[in-house]
Amino acid sequence: MSTSRLDRSCRVHCMRERRSHAMVVFIVAQGLAKPVVLPAYAHREYNDGVVTGFYTRGAAMRSIALVALGVLLGVVVMLAVPHGPPQVVYASSPCGNGDVNGDGRVDIADGIYIINYQLRGGPPPVAIECTGSSLPATGQTTCYGDVACDSAEHPGQDGFYQKGCPMAGRFVDNGDGTVTDNCTGLMWQKDTARGGYTWQQALKYCERLEFAGHDDWRLPNVRELVSIVDYGRINPSIDPVFQVSGGMSPRYWSSSHTVSLSISTTAWCAEFGTSLVFQHSVSAFLLVRAVRDAD
Repeated sequence: MSTSRLDRSCRVHCMRERRSHAMVVFIVAQGLAKPVVLPAYAHREYNDGVVTGFYTRGAAMRSIALVALGVLLGVVVMLAVPHGPPQVVYASSPCGNGDVNGDGRVDIADGIYIINYQLRGGPPPVAIECTGSSLPATGQTTCYGDVACDSAEHPGQDGFYQKGCPMAGRFVDNGDGTVTDNCTGLMWQKDTARGGYTWQQALKYCERLEFAGHDDWRLPNVRELVSIVDYGRINPSIDPVFQVSGGMSPRYWSSSHTVSLSISTTAWCAEFGTSLVFQHSVSAFLLVRAVRDAD
C-alpha cells in the first residue's frame, strides 16, 4: 500500500459486540477515548485487506460515514468477528497512536483495554501524538538587503533560520529516471516530459504513464509542485538533480484548477525560472513532470 508521509493523528478500532450484535467504534485521539455504538450490519466484503462493501441492514447513514471516514483517512480499522482472529481492514502510519494499552502493538487487545476502562476504570488509555512531516526548507541560505544574517537590527530572514526539511540529501537520484524526495515521500520524473501539453492533455499523459516500473503516476497538485521549488536558486529554481527544459522560464502544470465565482478556464502552474506560481489558461501548452507516492 502506498501512502504519503503525513502521519495520522488518530486511530479507529471497529469491533462487533457478540451479545448486542452492534458495532462499537472507538476513536482514540489527543488523550480521549470515546466509544460510539452503531446499529447492527448484515455483511461486509473484503478484497486483499481493503473494504469493498459495508454492512447495510439497519445502519444509519452517519454510522456508515463514520466507518468510511476511518478507512478513507488511512487509520487502523479492526473488526473482531465471533469466530476467528481479528481482521485488520486497513492500516497506515506506524507512529504508534492507537496502542492504548502500551504493549507496543495495535491490535484487538487495545479495544478490550478501552472496554475495561469504560466499565471498570483504572489507568486511562494512552494516546500517542503523531507528528506530521516537516515542511521543506526553501533552500535560501543567504540574507539579502545588505543585512547580515545575524543582524540584531533587522533579524529574522529565512536565510538565517533555514527552517524545514534540510536540502542536503533531500533528493535521491534512483538511477532509473526518477527522483525520490525524502522530505515529502514523493517520487518524481527526473526529466521533463517531451513537448508541451494543454492542461487536459497533461492530466491524461500522467494518468496513462507507465514509467520506471510504475503505473500510478499523476499530475502533481499545486502544493506538491511548489514543494520542489528551490528559492535559493534562479534560472532554474530547482535542485540540479532534476532535468529542466523550456528555456529560462520553464512553466509546469499542476492538477489544481483555479476557483472562481465566474466561469474559470485557468489552472495553477509554477515557473521554475523565477519561482513564481500563477494561473494560466488551460488551453496553453506548458511542461509536465509526473509524480507518484513513493513505495
